[in-house]
Amino acid sequence: MKEQIEYYVLKHPLALFTLLDVPDKIGVILDVFERISNSGISLTHILTSPSARGKSTITVLVPPYLKEDVKGIFNEILETLEWGFLRSFENVALVSFYGKKLMETRGVMAGLLNIFVTNKIKIIATSTAMNYINFIIPGEMLDNLKQCLIDELNMEPSDVP
Repeated sequence: MKEQIEYYVLKHPLALFTLLDVPDKIGVILDVFERISNSGISLTHILTSPSARGKSTITVLVPPYLKEDVKGIFNEILETLEWGFLRSFENVALVSFYGKKLMETRGVMAGLLNIFVTNKIKIIATSTAMNYINFIIPGEMLDNLKQCLIDELNMEPSDVP
């Protein structure tokens, strides 16, 4: 597993907002992104994932100084559309693992999940792409995770974006 992970990056502190049970339809999801865009807030971390019964989740991560603005926008969205609900966390960390064709290699995701589970590090959300695996964890667990990754993977976080 370690051979497949070229580096990992930590971003902290962040605030997380997730719209849950959003109808998984292009027009509805596009409306959410349009409202956020029209607010003038630039979101660098947006995670979407399908869930059961034709529903989706939309998760955004923002620096702490934007959390009130984003919370206001998401509450406006919830008031005008009759679906979904909002979940938020004030102090989270984004842990991103990178490697060429990371998701094509068997066992990497399971190996990383095992590190989190065996060390009792809570996972709030995850997302994957061909080259990235992202975990969002509570900020207070970040130091513990860093030590676990040093012990188990012999890796320190990188500054590479």
